[in-house]
Amino acid sequence: MTSGSGRGDVWGNTFHGPAFIQTGAGSRQYNYVVQPSHRLREPPPAPQVEDWLVDRAEADQVIAAVCAQEGGAVGITTALEGAGGFGKSTLAKVVAASARVRRHFDDRVYVFGMGRDVRHRADIAKKVCEAARFITDDTTPFDDPDLAGAHLGRLLDRHRDHRFLLVIDDVWEAEQLAPFLIGGSRCVRLVTTRRLESLPRGVQRIRVDEMSEEQARAVLTWELPPLSGETVRGLLAATGRWPLLLRLTNRVIATQLDSGAEPVAAAHGVLEQLEGKGPAAVDDLAHFPGFSEPDDPELRRRLLDDPEQRKRLVRATVEAATGLLPVQSQRRLAELAVFAADEAVPVSLAVTLWQATSGFDDLRARQLCKTLHDLSLLTMDKADGGRLTLHDVIRDYLRHDLGPERVTELHRVLLDAVAATAAPTREPPAPGPSSSGAAWWELTDGYLLDHAVDHMMAAGHSSEAETVASDLRWVEARLSRRGPLAPWSDLARIPAPGARARAQDLARAMHLLEGTQPAHALRAVLRSRLQPLAAWHDQVIAQERRPGPPALVNAWPPPDMPDPRLRRTLTGHLGEVDAVAIEPGGAWLATGGGHDGTVRLWDSATAVELATLESPSGRVRAVAIARDGAWLAVGHGDGTVRIWDPAAGRNTTTLTGRSRPANAVALAPDADWLAVGHGDGTVRIWDPSTGRNTTTLTGHAGPVVTVRVATKSAWPPPPATTTAPYASGTPPPGSASPRSAATPGWNRCPSPRRHLARHRGAPVRCTSGTRNPAASPVPSPTRRAGWWPW
Repeated sequence: MTSGSGRGDVWGNTFHGPAFIQTGAGSRQYNYVVQPSHRLREPPPAPQVEDWLVDRAEADQVIAAVCAQEGGAVGITTALEGAGGFGKSTLAKVVAASARVRRHFDDRVYVFGMGRDVRHRADIAKKVCEAARFITDDTTPFDDPDLAGAHLGRLLDRHRDHRFLLVIDDVWEAEQLAPFLIGGSRCVRLVTTRRLESLPRGVQRIRVDEMSEEQARAVLTWELPPLSGETVRGLLAATGRWPLLLRLTNRVIATQLDSGAEPVAAAHGVLEQLEGKGPAAVDDLAHFPGFSEPDDPELRRRLLDDPEQRKRLVRATVEAATGLLPVQSQRRLAELAVFAADEAVPVSLAVTLWQATSGFDDLRARQLCKTLHDLSLLTMDKADGGRLTLHDVIRDYLRHDLGPERVTELHRVLLDAVAATAAPTREPPAPGPSSSGAAWWELTDGYLLDHAVDHMMAAGHSSEAETVASDLRWVEARLSRRGPLAPWSDLARIPAPGARARAQDLARAMHLLEGTQPAHALRAVLRSRLQPLAAWHDQVIAQERRPGPPALVNAWPPPDMPDPRLRRTLTGHLGEVDAVAIEPGGAWLATGGGHDGTVRLWDSATAVELATLESPSGRVRAVAIARDGAWLAVGHGDGTVRIWDPAAGRNTTTLTGRSRPANAVALAPDADWLAVGHGDGTVRIWDPSTGRNTTTLTGHAGPVVTVRVATKSAWPPPPATTTAPYASGTPPPGSASPRSAATPGWNRCPSPRRHLARHRGAPVRCTSGTRNPAASPVPSPTRRAGWWPW
């Protein structure tokens, strides 16, 4: 690589990306090692708890549960499948702000939101990487959520002197939660979910349901003058004691009082409206025979347990609130449903949308946001110029009311409005490729950067989404502001062959795109990896011609470009990986870590780590899996071979001999015996059922590094009289084939690590790591391969 701002006035070379950089020329060279930071950042402040929140017994249960655990998870759930608005997130916030919890975890309490829209694996991985970056300064990128979770777990385990509490809010699928549960022995996870199946087995679950009458009454009447008991009981029944609806009803009554209405009249008017539009108004009580009292607890349960009835309750309550607004304001509220659920949206972006749909100016738009906040139809935070959040229950109601066609239209209106205010594209990324009309890469707002591609896809502008996400300037902007996972996820969610290919290009370089020093070198590293690729070459060359800071540019293609067939990288071992074996059916594979002494089992389709087999026998040298996948054998540096049940994760048998280390293991297809090649030149045959060493084969003068057992059909055992020609490469008389079709020329041993065929009843072939004329009946022109009939 050459260095310079496009012309190259400093020469040097870069190897292995940002982890190791070597610069200079000739005898003057400088090495720089850049390691990702693992130090803990300052913990965040306690979340603010609203004054109107009431004490709930569930909070004490959750606080006691998280403080009593050293690790693992605690789940806050509701008994109603799919029901939101029962206060799970609010309760989690109360727990996170608890003085007892803050003391117990030394303020290391971190709150992360998930949400229903985080569905793709790339999006989940991005959330996990954000958590790692929020807790520590580590910015290591991962496109696989399980790999990201394993890395987060390792980061937490580096600080065993600290306790951690991770609050993972609004989990919808088990796949969203699984990465957060890996590692972190002193980390407690507090999970809120409305879907019980998303929690793993054995997790302590604390149910948050309808409020007690006393709690519900406190929320309903907060800061209101005294109301009649009959009216209050009617409102409690009409809202099902649902916290979300109780708060909405409270704000509706309070707003009417602010306009001069009498308390009793205002409350009674709201009650009539709820009863007129709620479930009882459409004879829904007929679905629940035997219930006559409107405040019957079982009736409330059945009403809330029915998704359709919940929708009616939400509609009745939301319409009671929106009925206080002018029609135009109601429409503006509905238009906010175009934004992502439970995301903090800049008020300025809402202003941009409303200016396009109705000509609202900034002052009028902000006044409406304040009104909607006062009615609890949304939550507004004044920080950073103002941000608003729409509860997903209300957003779902609004989107249903708008209809899919209007929602799609609003996505287009929003994009056009943002494009009109953004800087225009001055030139295409390179001669030839088309370009979007707006310079999307110059956006500075985090929400737009994260969701612009989503809005384009939702608007039906998939071609524009691909153009923007494939633009090198967009990739570099996303990379510098959001990390390596962001530009990859933009491309990965676009269902087009070109986008998927470019996403894979970025995935192969992800491990290089973090932790660079100085920071502006990040673009140089990215370009150095993309420049040799046809899909990116012209863009990289065009960008390198433009003025910029001094940077390394390619003088020739990097020698370490990954094979285009590379699909994913599995990480987790703490040292070298010395052994890999694939289950014959292809469902899973096993990897043996050299220095950490573990064997990890992986799902071959999803790359999920299924189990970690830990052994005290030291370095893993070899792994072999039985044909039926029921057991596997692991050879260790101390000479032992351990038999494992992969389903149970249990070491069932340990084979111990005097020879060490156990460099190679081969299993007979019928699992009756196995062969182990050792460092002292011996091969031992073992009966795994009895743990008995039945035979020891000798002859090699150096370590045995490879052992395989051939099938009878591919390699019939030769007669004793044909030993010499067979060993030298000539087939024995009557042999069907001179060599195994799978390993042509095996017996010439071009490499000491050549793998041979295998089967019970056939010879065992071993390769030796040293020259030894006496190791085989016939001298070989290269290194030796001995054979023994078995």
